[in-house]
Amino acid sequence: MIVLLDTFRADLEDLSNGLGINAFDLIDAGVKRVSVGGSIARAVLGFVRRSARELREHGTVGYAGQQIAQSELNALFVRAEQQRSGR
Repeated sequence: MIVLLDTFRADLEDLSNGLGINAFDLIDAGVKRVSVGGSIARAVLGFVRRSARELREHGTVGYAGQQIAQSELNALFVRAEQQRSGR
């Protein structure tokens, strides 16, 4: 059991070092759940920081080119409301 656990830990370390294995590879290998922890939230906060830095240092809003279109955002909210109300 200890050898298996050590192997598992080594494999996880390899994954975190970027061997090019992605979630699809893990699922194909039988993994049932892949947790991303707070990485998506941290990525968003990184984007917010880069955007604020761009505006402060360059006075530009190039980050706006990556935003979700207002119509798409509105549709997401409408769909969420419909799901909540059972429509």
